[in-house]
Amino acid sequence: MADPSSMSAKELKAFIASAGLMFNDCFEKSEFIARAKEAQTVLEAGGGVPAAKAEGGGSRGGGCSAVKVGGYDCLVIGPEDPDLVVVILHGYGATNNDFRDIPKVMESMGKKIKYYLPQAPTNAAGMTEWWTINVMEWAMAMQQRTAGNEKPVGNLIRKEPPGLAECRKKLTIFLEEVCAGSKVDHSKVMLCGFSQGAMTALDLALTLPKEKAVAGVTVISGSTIVVEQWTQRLKEHPGLKVLITHGQSDMVLPCIASGWLNDLLRNGGAEVKYELHGGGHDLGGPNIMKKIAEHWASVM
Repeated sequence: MADPSSMSAKELKAFIASAGLMFNDCFEKSEFIARAKEAQTVLEAGGGVPAAKAEGGGSRGGGCSAVKVGGYDCLVIGPEDPDLVVVILHGYGATNNDFRDIPKVMESMGKKIKYYLPQAPTNAAGMTEWWTINVMEWAMAMQQRTAGNEKPVGNLIRKEPPGLAECRKKLTIFLEEVCAGSKVDHSKVMLCGFSQGAMTALDLALTLPKEKAVAGVTVISGSTIVVEQWTQRLKEHPGLKVLITHGQSDMVLPCIASGWLNDLLRNGGAEVKYELHGGGHDLGGPNIMKKIAEHWASVM
């Protein structure tokens, strides 16, 4: 295998993803290299994510295909006649391969689920992102909050980040194509996301008109953004079903952030379940996966 130290940023991310590991918590190249060495150990032991091709994709039949949907490169897994469509948006700096094994994990649900895993665009620095996020600004704001200064965080979760408006438009078109391709309406779609993908998924759900409301949203290790906008849009989506999960040891995006989101959604009339776990910036263990499965099953 190639030496991770000699790989480019793009090669490092692809290599890490091929082992089924995540890298959205890596920011310096040295961190990517360290994670790639972990991936190397996994691959040498025979682990990793299978290459994308037509194959059994779990979720009660259907294979996995790589296609263009709404302008996004997308992995599509599952049957042609689903009971539910689940759209999963990955985190900042990550890839859609991170969630490729989710259908296998969810097979025990006994329902026909079709999964759409779009790939976010790559920015000038070679990092994937749904919209522009200033990682250092967020990190410094969180540090200042710990020191007792709430203002930087308060400002961050109120202002609209660059690229968010364009992202909304693109994902709205994407979702229209998802529904058309799966022969379902929006009420049969669960929007799910991790970290930046979680914020994006919820923003999309709240942006949609009420006649195209989705079945629910799954927010994994997410936070609040554009507070005033979300507060207003919640009025158009009373009773929106949202599951929030977060690791209490998350050092990338502290779980206090999802606590703010929980309060905002509940005050806005959403139907919210909030589940914490002992992990970090990750999906959580089997208990959290069970909670996610229950949330999905509740809308079918």
